[in-house]
Amino acid sequence: MPNVMKNKAMQRKLKARDAIDLAGFPKNVEGDYILSPTYDRQTIDGVDLCDSEAETWIWSVGLLKDGTLLASSQSYPDVKFYPSTDKHECVWVR
Repeated sequence: MPNVMKNKAMQRKLKARDAIDLAGFPKNVEGDYILSPTYDRQTIDGVDLCDSEAETWIWSVGLLKDGTLLASSQSYPDVKFYPSTDKHECVWVR
């Protein structure tokens, strides 16, 4: 987490561990964060997700048919992983 953030709400949530920072996670070619295998529905339930370097919130997480969890910062009106489709299940939405 950067020392000085413009988004004070994000900074507070990260400090209180009410948010998970995905800044260090790899991204796919579409720019979605690839969550490591240690992350599952229980890990992300009840917390916010963000990228502290870009100071952007994550808006949805999709579970692909192969078991991969992807997180997207694409927001309304076109939230990427909401609703569920035949290609992914929406497991988290902000």
